[in-house]
Amino acid sequence: MSSPSRRPTETAPQTLLGVNVFHGLDQDARAHIATLCRTYGYEANYEIIRNQDQDTDVYFIVSGEVRATIFSRNGKEVTFRDIGTGELFGDLSAIDAQPRCASVISLQETVLVKMSAENFQRVLAEHPIVAVAVLHRLVQMVRDLSDRVVEFSTLGVN
Repeated sequence: MSSPSRRPTETAPQTLLGVNVFHGLDQDARAHIATLCRTYGYEANYEIIRNQDQDTDVYFIVSGEVRATIFSRNGKEVTFRDIGTGELFGDLSAIDAQPRCASVISLQETVLVKMSAENFQRVLAEHPIVAVAVLHRLVQMVRDLSDRVVEFSTLGVN
Protein backbone atom coordinates (compact mmCIF):
# COMPACT_ATOMS: atom_id res chain seq x y z
CA MET A 1 0.00 0.00 0.00
CA SER A 2 1.21 3.46 -0.78
CA SER A 3 0.47 6.48 1.36
CA PRO A 4 -2.84 8.38 1.25
CA SER A 5 -3.24 11.11 -1.35
CA ARG A 6 -2.71 13.81 1.27
CA ARG A 7 -0.96 14.11 4.61
CA PRO A 8 -2.99 13.51 7.75
CA THR A 9 -4.49 16.57 9.38
CA GLU A 10 -5.97 17.28 12.76
CA THR A 11 -9.62 16.34 13.04
CA ALA A 12 -12.02 19.18 13.80
CA PRO A 13 -14.89 18.38 16.18
CA GLN A 14 -17.45 19.41 13.54
CA THR A 15 -16.00 16.76 11.21
CA LEU A 16 -17.41 14.11 13.55
CA LEU A 17 -20.95 15.52 13.26
CA GLY A 18 -21.42 13.52 10.05
CA VAL A 19 -20.39 10.20 11.62
CA ASN A 20 -23.46 8.20 12.66
CA VAL A 21 -22.05 6.66 15.86
CA PHE A 22 -21.19 10.12 17.21
CA HIS A 23 -24.62 11.71 16.63
CA GLY A 24 -25.71 11.56 20.27
CA LEU A 25 -22.61 13.26 21.66
CA ASP A 26 -22.38 16.86 22.79
CA GLN A 27 -19.80 19.32 21.45
CA ASP A 28 -17.35 18.74 24.32
CA ALA A 29 -17.35 14.97 23.83
CA ARG A 30 -16.85 15.34 20.06
CA ALA A 31 -14.02 17.82 20.68
CA HIS A 32 -12.27 15.33 22.97
CA ILE A 33 -12.75 12.44 20.53
CA ALA A 34 -11.45 14.60 17.67
CA THR A 35 -8.12 14.90 19.50
CA LEU A 36 -7.81 11.09 19.30
CA CYS A 37 -8.12 11.04 15.49
CA ARG A 38 -6.42 12.12 12.30
CA THR A 39 -8.11 12.95 8.99
CA TYR A 40 -6.88 11.47 5.70
CA GLY A 41 -7.83 11.86 2.06
CA TYR A 42 -7.74 8.98 -0.43
CA GLU A 43 -8.09 8.90 -4.19
CA ALA A 44 -10.49 6.53 -5.93
CA ASN A 45 -9.39 2.87 -6.13
CA TYR A 46 -7.00 3.17 -3.19
CA GLU A 47 -6.59 0.05 -1.03
CA ILE A 48 -7.03 1.41 2.48
CA ILE A 49 -7.03 -1.96 4.25
CA ARG A 50 -5.60 -5.21 2.91
CA ASN A 51 -7.13 -8.56 3.85
CA GLN A 52 -5.15 -10.29 6.63
CA ASP A 53 -3.21 -7.13 7.58
CA GLN A 54 -2.41 -6.91 11.29
CA ASP A 55 -3.27 -3.24 11.86
CA THR A 56 -6.34 -2.53 14.00
CA ASP A 57 -7.23 1.11 13.34
CA VAL A 58 -10.86 2.17 12.90
CA TYR A 59 -11.97 4.43 10.04
CA PHE A 60 -14.95 6.79 9.97
CA ILE A 61 -16.13 7.97 6.53
CA VAL A 62 -16.54 11.75 6.38
CA SER A 63 -17.21 11.78 2.64
CA GLY A 64 -17.03 9.25 -0.17
CA GLU A 65 -17.61 5.53 -0.37
CA VAL A 66 -15.55 2.37 0.08
CA ARG A 67 -16.06 -1.32 -0.70
CA ALA A 68 -15.25 -4.23 1.60
CA THR A 69 -14.18 -7.13 -0.59
CA ILE A 70 -12.18 -10.34 -0.60
CA PHE A 71 -10.83 -12.58 -3.34
CA SER A 72 -11.48 -16.32 -3.31
CA ARG A 73 -8.69 -18.83 -3.90
CA ASN A 74 -9.62 -19.00 -7.58
CA GLY A 75 -9.44 -15.21 -7.88
CA LYS A 76 -13.15 -14.40 -7.84
CA GLU A 77 -13.96 -11.11 -6.11
CA VAL A 78 -16.62 -11.32 -3.41
CA THR A 79 -18.04 -7.99 -2.27
CA PHE A 80 -19.30 -7.91 1.29
CA ARG A 81 -20.75 -4.43 1.18
CA ASP A 82 -20.33 -0.84 0.13
CA ILE A 83 -19.87 1.60 2.99
CA GLY A 84 -20.71 5.28 2.65
CA THR A 85 -20.53 8.64 4.33
CA GLY A 86 -21.28 8.55 8.06
CA GLU A 87 -20.37 4.87 8.43
CA LEU A 88 -17.30 3.20 9.91
CA PHE A 89 -15.12 0.18 9.16
CA GLY A 90 -12.19 -1.59 10.74
CA ASP A 91 -13.99 -1.96 14.04
CA LEU A 92 -13.97 -5.78 13.99
CA SER A 93 -10.16 -5.91 14.19
CA ALA A 94 -10.16 -3.09 16.73
CA ILE A 95 -12.50 -5.10 18.95
CA ASP A 96 -10.96 -8.58 18.69
CA ALA A 97 -7.34 -7.76 17.68
CA GLN A 98 -7.53 -10.32 14.84
CA PRO A 99 -6.20 -9.71 11.31
CA ARG A 100 -8.36 -7.87 8.80
CA CYS A 101 -11.08 -10.09 7.31
CA ALA A 102 -11.43 -8.15 4.03
CA SER A 103 -9.78 -5.54 1.89
CA VAL A 104 -11.34 -2.07 1.80
CA ILE A 105 -10.95 0.02 -1.36
CA SER A 106 -12.10 3.58 -1.97
CA LEU A 107 -14.68 3.74 -4.76
CA GLN A 108 -14.26 7.49 -5.20
CA GLU A 109 -12.30 10.29 -3.61
CA THR A 110 -12.85 9.68 0.10
CA VAL A 111 -12.09 11.51 3.34
CA LEU A 112 -11.65 9.34 6.43
CA VAL A 113 -11.07 9.94 10.11
CA LYS A 114 -8.75 7.32 11.57
CA MET A 115 -8.57 6.24 15.23
CA SER A 116 -6.38 3.65 16.93
CA ALA A 117 -7.98 0.52 18.38
CA GLU A 118 -6.92 1.58 21.87
CA ASN A 119 -8.63 4.95 21.53
CA PHE A 120 -11.70 3.34 19.95
CA GLN A 121 -12.05 0.98 22.91
CA ARG A 122 -11.59 3.89 25.30
CA VAL A 123 -14.32 5.87 23.50
CA LEU A 124 -16.67 2.87 23.72
CA ALA A 125 -16.02 2.57 27.46
CA GLU A 126 -16.39 6.30 28.18
CA HIS A 127 -19.39 6.98 25.93
CA PRO A 128 -22.12 4.32 26.23
CA ILE A 129 -24.18 6.05 23.54
CA VAL A 130 -21.36 5.36 21.06
CA ALA A 131 -21.03 1.75 22.27
CA VAL A 132 -24.77 1.18 21.75
CA ALA A 133 -24.59 2.72 18.25
CA VAL A 134 -21.69 0.40 17.37
CA LEU A 135 -23.62 -2.60 18.72
CA HIS A 136 -26.66 -1.68 16.62
CA ARG A 137 -24.43 -1.41 13.56
CA LEU A 138 -22.85 -4.81 14.23
CA VAL A 139 -26.26 -6.43 14.68
CA GLN A 140 -27.44 -4.93 11.39
CA MET A 141 -24.31 -6.28 9.65
CA VAL A 142 -25.02 -9.80 10.97
CA ARG A 143 -28.65 -9.57 9.81
CA ASP A 144 -27.67 -8.30 6.36
CA LEU A 145 -25.01 -10.98 5.90
CA SER A 146 -27.41 -13.68 7.13
CA ASP A 147 -29.93 -12.56 4.53
CA ARG A 148 -27.25 -12.74 1.85
CA VAL A 149 -26.23 -16.28 2.91
CA VAL A 150 -29.85 -17.43 2.64
CA GLU A 151 -30.23 -15.67 -0.71
CA PHE A 152 -27.11 -17.31 -2.16
CA SER A 153 -27.83 -20.74 -0.71
CA THR A 154 -31.25 -20.84 -2.33
CA LEU A 155 -30.03 -19.92 -5.82
CA GLY A 156 -30.19 -22.64 -8.44
CA VAL A 157 -26.87 -24.18 -9.45
CA ASN A 158 -25.89 -23.66 -13.09
